[in-house]
Amino acid sequence: MHQLLQYAMGLDLFEHLKSLEQARNKLVTLVRILKASSLLLDGEDHRDDFEEEASRLLFMDADNEYVRMHDVVRDVARNIASKDPHRFVVREDVEEWSETDGSKYISLNCKDVHELPHRLVGPKLQFFLLQNGPSLKIPHKFFEGVNLLKVLDLSEMHFTTLPSTLHSLPNLRTLRLDRCELGDIALIGELKKLQVLSMVGSDIQQLPSEMGQLTNLRLLDLNDCEKLEVIPRNILSSLSRLECLCMKSSFTQWAAEGVSDGESNACLSELNNLRHLTTVEIQVPAVKLLPKEDMFFENLTRYAIFVGKFRPWKTNYKTSKTLKLRQVDRSSLLRGGIDKLLKKTEELKLSKLEEVCRGPIPIRSLDNLKTLDVEKCHGLKFLFLLSTTRGLSQLEEMTIEDCNAMQQIIACEGEFEIKEVDHVGTNLQLLPKLRFLKLEDLPELMNFDFFSSDLETTSQGMCSQGNLDIHMPFFSYQVSFPNLEKLELTNLPKLKEIWHHQPSLESFYNLEILEVFYCSCLLNLIPSYLIQRFNNLKKIDVYDCKVLEYAFDLQGLDENVEILPKLETLKLQRLPRLRYIICNEDKNDGMRCLFSSPMLMDFQNLKCLSIQDCAYENNEEGHVNTPIEDIVLFGEKVSFPNLEELKLVDLPKLKMIWHHQLSLEFFCKLQILSVHNCSSLVNLVPSHLIQSFQNLKEVNVYDCKALESVFDYRGFNGDGGILSKIEILKLEKLPRLRLIICNEDINDNMSYLLSPSKFKDFYQLKELHIIDCGMLLDEEVSCPPNLEVLVLESLPNLKEIDVGIFAKLKILRLEKLPRLRYTFASQFKNCHNLKELHIIDCRMEDGRDVNTLSDDVVLYNEKASFLESRASTVNKIMDALRDDNINLIRVWGTAGVGKTTLLKQVAQQAKQQQLFTKQAYMDVSWTRDSDKLQGVAELQQKIAKKVLGFPFGCRMNPE
Repeated sequence: MHQLLQYAMGLDLFEHLKSLEQARNKLVTLVRILKASSLLLDGEDHRDDFEEEASRLLFMDADNEYVRMHDVVRDVARNIASKDPHRFVVREDVEEWSETDGSKYISLNCKDVHELPHRLVGPKLQFFLLQNGPSLKIPHKFFEGVNLLKVLDLSEMHFTTLPSTLHSLPNLRTLRLDRCELGDIALIGELKKLQVLSMVGSDIQQLPSEMGQLTNLRLLDLNDCEKLEVIPRNILSSLSRLECLCMKSSFTQWAAEGVSDGESNACLSELNNLRHLTTVEIQVPAVKLLPKEDMFFENLTRYAIFVGKFRPWKTNYKTSKTLKLRQVDRSSLLRGGIDKLLKKTEELKLSKLEEVCRGPIPIRSLDNLKTLDVEKCHGLKFLFLLSTTRGLSQLEEMTIEDCNAMQQIIACEGEFEIKEVDHVGTNLQLLPKLRFLKLEDLPELMNFDFFSSDLETTSQGMCSQGNLDIHMPFFSYQVSFPNLEKLELTNLPKLKEIWHHQPSLESFYNLEILEVFYCSCLLNLIPSYLIQRFNNLKKIDVYDCKVLEYAFDLQGLDENVEILPKLETLKLQRLPRLRYIICNEDKNDGMRCLFSSPMLMDFQNLKCLSIQDCAYENNEEGHVNTPIEDIVLFGEKVSFPNLEELKLVDLPKLKMIWHHQLSLEFFCKLQILSVHNCSSLVNLVPSHLIQSFQNLKEVNVYDCKALESVFDYRGFNGDGGILSKIEILKLEKLPRLRLIICNEDINDNMSYLLSPSKFKDFYQLKELHIIDCGMLLDEEVSCPPNLEVLVLESLPNLKEIDVGIFAKLKILRLEKLPRLRYTFASQFKNCHNLKELHIIDCRMEDGRDVNTLSDDVVLYNEKASFLESRASTVNKIMDALRDDNINLIRVWGTAGVGKTTLLKQVAQQAKQQQLFTKQAYMDVSWTRDSDKLQGVAELQQKIAKKVLGFPFGCRMNPE
């Protein structure tokens, strides 16, 4: 949109409008009409966070900052434009220059053009855009004869000096030199009608004094000109019609007031002379550089002003009225210019105020504030007075981070306010629009708001609680949060209880995301008296709360009540004292169920459940490290009909995942099952639930020391096809695993990892990884026909691999299989899609090493080859090098298998062991037979020069 505005202004499309703001509004309206007609679509910003960008200020509050045209609409538009009498020329991937005579608008993508014509022929040309031509040289007379040109875009070009005929463009109104390498640009000063000048991301270091002649300039965009260090004084003040000045991540070398040196840089007081200036994006390294009379602040309608030193990624903003202050003193906050800005600011960041602000920040009027971010204000005990908070009626987002002394967010100013609060009761509407609240790294914070008559008046007239270090809920009943959607509480070591037992009637009903991290004193997450308020909660994430005993308390609730009906994601991690995820009266004295609920209406929409590193400490006093009873995850009455992903990690006491009386339909949508480091788990999927997992696609089991089988088929008499959708099966570090599929039909003579009779159950299996499962009885692998990846490692009993039907196999990795028989190798002739084949440390029972292919084996992809252990291969080559009877060693293998890497290692070892007095190493390759003879001669010369020190065949000077 910003680019469209620059083009439109250059073409005088909005000539009848008096201001840049009016032109911007007109463009937004036109784009909205085009979108409604489906001629334009919303676009996306594909740049990364560190890529240069033009100012976003003008379109922060538009429907979308980016628009695009559908391919079909674009092609039709091009077809119509080609027939227009005014001639539009739009071409991509231009390979050679074509005639432009008679064209009025030209846009060319010239990445394959290497030379431009001597002159640009276009007597009617008004718009010229040249893209992707950084290596192109623009002839000095290129623009001679295009006097009507109004818009010129030469972005991403390299210039030592600008073309000399640029000054002969008397009607040029828009010039874009974004991301250009620029040298001398003094010629720009002669473009008297220029209204838009953009040099975003260019490497310009100094603005020429001639730019002061651009008295018609209305928009100057110098964003991300990181090398710009010099702006001569009085240039900016000469741009009398300037409306928009953008210099984010750019010039910061502002001169101080009162410096009379004629060679000094521009000072901010020059902006006071620009009475049309309404949009500003600037960085000021210190507050002392601000002018004493901040008159230009008064007219600003859009601004992003950063006072203090901010890192580049800290200069992003969300609103069109942003003010960020770092290390600013109290007097500066109250001075006329900043005070006027604060009254209309929508986004405010305050950083490092600890040396100057010992009480609540001295700001009285924040009526328009939408986003507040406070960090590293280590002197603040309270953030806001109650009187100031009353003015935050528009606040939507608040983030408070790293304030070491902060005890409370909102405090009363005196006894009068306390009595008023007591009189009002629970009707305080302080933050009615707050949607996002983040509190992080606040070691002394005990509550958000607490208003009580038990207060002490400080020497500054402020009030504080006589003893705040008492057990009290974090949120009181007096302040409501009717629109809060996301709550983040991180590293609040004094937080013991989040919610008041009688919260405001309107609070927390719209909460969707709750994240609680590193709250070491928190005892419970959601109590029973409040849980019905969270019917809109979609995500809960709890991490490293060391004394948390339960997540949800359902005690005393009616059995027919829906519990968290919209919850989709539940993540619990590093909760060592967790006893119950759901706490209720139904407790089993033997096997403890983390999920045990008397209500079948719980968690109906849960899709992702992750439990990691939990429930391994005893919560009884004096027995913190005492082992607790074994755990079953799901009790018989829980219901997860929409669960899609289950992840269980580091649960040492987990004995069973599923209760033996669970109903079949409760896990019918499960797709991903991951179980890692659950040392007490014996069985993964029991036989009574095997039919429930009809949608299971991925199973990943790692480091479960007691696991003996994965899928239990015993007692199941179905027709098969039970696990027909599994695509990925990964089993690793399961030392007691004996069978992947456990059933009564076990062949005493030969057992299978996956027998042919089970193909119907694993027909969709594409990846199979079995690693370090030492007790597997299986001697043969026979896998489904759709397998694409097979990885078998550290299986001491494995003898046979049936790969004869692996028509789709792409990757095969075999490693440390000491009993593997050589006979399987002949079957690879049917693997037409094989791309990678790795066979490492597999000593065949018939005594042959795997380092060559038998004559009848053909690999159909050049990346496939047999590999033996690299260490053993290196040792063989080193032994051959020491053998005086061997003069030539040939290492053979197809492309990409590691021959070059192997020989580099050999050369390094030979040099270290000093096997030869002279040694040469070089890479040689030939592509055509006709070059071989010449190549041999060149190789002789190179070897002779490296080893002997002079070319082969040359005579040495006797001297």
